Amino acid sequence: MSNTDTTSPVKRTYSDAGRSAADKAHNDTNSCTVNALANSTGWDWNLCHDIAAQSGRKRGKGHWPQFVLKTAGHFGCRSRKLTRIRKNHSWTVQKFVKLNPTGSFYVASSRHAFAIVDGVVKDWQHNGDLVRIVEAYRIVQATYNGRKVEVPVHKPKPRPWLRGPRVEYTIRLKDKDGDAYDVHYYSSREEAVRDAKTWALSDNGEDPYEIEVERVTIGSYDWKTIYERRFEPAALAAA
Repeated sequence: MSNTDTTSPVKRTYSDAGRSAADKAHNDTNSCTVNALANSTGWDWNLCHDIAAQSGRKRGKGHWPQFVLKTAGHFGCRSRKLTRIRKNHSWTVQKFVKLNPTGSFYVASSRHAFAIVDGVVKDWQHNGDLVRIVEAYRIVQATYNGRKVEVPVHKPKPRPWLRGPRVEYTIRLKDKDGDAYDVHYYSSREEAVRDAKTWALSDNGEDPYEIEVERVTIGSYDWKTIYERRFEPAALAAA
């Protein structure tokens, strides 16, 4: 792709704001809000990535432009929102460039963010001239004040089955051949044994069933079964 596309009424310059070189350390995706900030301010991509993270953006997720620019204001970026452009009164890119031929802007469509600098769209992907702009911010000043960015550490939430072992008890009814054909779950061993006593141990009075009470620990990816005791008909009656 050529650096500048002059065949379109709207001039475009391919720019990822240095993401391709810097992103090796971050391995991030969906970072158009970071690219738009870097292209509209001229700041380093790593700095913009940290600013977006401080504003609440999470790795691999999109974010709201107003939050990114508000946080960037603490580091020397002054911006002003164009109130004429709203979601219910959007402009096309072509109209925006025609009415704003000069200046640096951070703009956003419904699902993307990019920069327009002096009438040239600076982005890493091609957006048509008729794409609707729903938010636009003029970058009034972009002088980094050297303030250190405090990047929050997002700890992943533990998966429900990894929060700690949960123990359940099961009763398995087995026929004379040892094949289990029914399984019932209980929260306590006493409840399982009490319920097992109420069941008939044979269907015809001649062939007793075996009843097993098992302790099942749920705390990892695989079910771990520990056999506590095997109840024979005589043992169950005496339990």
